[in-house]
Amino acid sequence: MARKKIREYDSKRLLKEHFKRISGSELEIKSAQVTESTDFNELADKEKWLSSTRLVVKPDMLFGKRGKSGLVALNLDMAGVAAFIKERIGKEVFNTFCFSIKI
Repeated sequence: MARKKIREYDSKRLLKEHFKRISGSELEIKSAQVTESTDFNELADKEKWLSSTRLVVKPDMLFGKRGKSGLVALNLDMAGVAAFIKERIGKEVFNTFCFSIKI
């Protein structure tokens, strides 16, 4: 069986889509993907659940040890998410498996 790494965002999207197709039930998976050009106010207006739910933030990178590198935040509101991401996005992170990774 072939193996290929895929991003966590894409795996959740595929799981939700195919689970619904196969079982007829909806999975309660909610996720949003941001980039350096994302407007957080516009995103919150588009995805209403972001403003009413406590959130988890982590980079969608194909490596492990994100928590030990200080790249995971738990139980944040939308303002905390925006601050956490803006502080880290575009910066290089040193990992034991790679020399550096730009977030």
